[in-house]
Amino acid sequence: MGWKDLFFRGIKKEQSVDVTKKSLLQKIESVIDEIRTDYYTHDSIQIELNDELPINQGEARFNNNQYIVVIGVQGCSEKKDLLDSEWITLKNTIVHELTHIKNRVQMSKDTQEKIKASIRSLPHFAMNLIDEYSAYKAADDKFKQFKMMSEEIDVQKAHGSFWLGKNVTRLSAETRYSYYYDNCTAVIVHSFRNKNFPSIPEMYAGYNNMCRDLVGILSEYNSKMPLNYDEYERAGKEIWGALLKMVPVENQQEFKENVGIKWA
Repeated sequence: MGWKDLFFRGIKKEQSVDVTKKSLLQKIESVIDEIRTDYYTHDSIQIELNDELPINQGEARFNNNQYIVVIGVQGCSEKKDLLDSEWITLKNTIVHELTHIKNRVQMSKDTQEKIKASIRSLPHFAMNLIDEYSAYKAADDKFKQFKMMSEEIDVQKAHGSFWLGKNVTRLSAETRYSYYYDNCTAVIVHSFRNKNFPSIPEMYAGYNNMCRDLVGILSEYNSKMPLNYDEYERAGKEIWGALLKMVPVENQQEFKENVGIKWA
């Protein structure tokens, strides 16, 4: 079985994506194949074209040594071609998800095992954020995007909700972790797609410094990839210090409890 056969063996036929009949999907196959040469690994990568996801969405899944990349192709089976801007968006998605795979493949087995054993810990949180920063940087450097999917004022408010919101404590720790991680990811997205970020008046003192420091830490550690577990531990402590810059001292314990991170 050749590399291309292996690479595309995961295309989901059950989701009405028939690559033998849809010339646009064949073009998308070719584009993925071209881009993946920059991210070649000796590990098996399974590709799934998902017609339920839009072209600006994808997913990287890790299951032991199996790597799965999901690329959204919603509506592509009814089209003959994409607009130039849509091709750029799709290529951005492909690079983004392949970067997640590349980062995981380059991580040592020892580090992977330690991270896997410490889900939702501060080192795990740091690993996820650095990985997300890396993926956005790689994708936006190659195929620039401007859509942010959130207003900066909402990003600022969302961070504040983790020490001011009364409904946060009703959520499970896993859900709180996921929501807070998404909030931090929104900071990453704005840092790449808003050249003036942070660019609005502070609702909470320290918000601007938090954003700058967080992005600076992520950038620094991204430049040192691949990292080992000890480096993720150090990064986690630095990231946490940056995040606290917008949290009033009297609310920091409540904030610590609300973000869903597991503390040793």
